[in-house]
Amino acid sequence: MATKKKLNTTAKREVRLRKAKQWLTTYNGTPKKIASHYRKRFHVDILSALRDPQAIGVEFTQEYLEAVKKSEGVEFTNFNKI
Repeated sequence: MATKKKLNTTAKREVRLRKAKQWLTTYNGTPKKIASHYRKRFHVDILSALRDPQAIGVEFTQEYLEAVKKSEGVEFTNFNKI
């Protein structure tokens, strides 16, 4: 039986974004919870949970991004360069 080829980081992100588009069409939660539900659904860190939905068209307010930064203690270096 053939072994499966492991995906590299870029391929994993592409697959995740494709699945995320489909997931967002069926998402029933509140817009404020998109990042936390995305994080749990796709098992990614908070930075990816904010970047990936933005890459497919979800808009987060600057206040929300600042609140997440403060609560998570994460440095968003080059965050605006998506």
